[in-house]
Amino acid sequence: MSPVPSGSSPLTESDVRTFPAARGRQLAAAGFGAVVLLIGIALLPRIAGWVAIVLGLVGLLAGLSVLVPGAAYVRLSPDGMTVKYSFLRAATVPWREIAGVTSQLVPIVRHRVPSLVVTYVDGYLGVRLGQNLDGHRSYVGNFTRVPGEELARAAEEYRTQYGG
Repeated sequence: MSPVPSGSSPLTESDVRTFPAARGRQLAAAGFGAVVLLIGIALLPRIAGWVAIVLGLVGLLAGLSVLVPGAAYVRLSPDGMTVKYSFLRAATVPWREIAGVTSQLVPIVRHRVPSLVVTYVDGYLGVRLGQNLDGHRSYVGNFTRVPGEELARAAEEYRTQYGG
């Protein structure tokens, strides 16, 4: 948290909301990774077997990150929105740099994934949350325990209150 300016009250726990990753989805990813890993072992020594083993290990490890507290989350605080993916560094964007947050189905390959879409203010060149969507937006696939609409509504409330 940032230092408290003189004359203002200190931040409390209620000023920060953390939305952890959904355990069921991560365990499903671990199960899928295990199945792909077994298929890879069955296909050895062919190259497809090695590719399946690598993909299976990635899925298995990412899914088992559910056992590591705080491995993946979305956090809303007066400082900004923070997104932390398993095994990657957390990224935070200040509210003054965010023009809007919505919940949308984002097309990825042949599927539409429920995602939190972050629109940045014109000219923002800093770190982006999640994956780039276009020139001024990015998306974070909703991996949390709450529906996307609820997460977007909470983010908009923080943006309105702390956006400056």
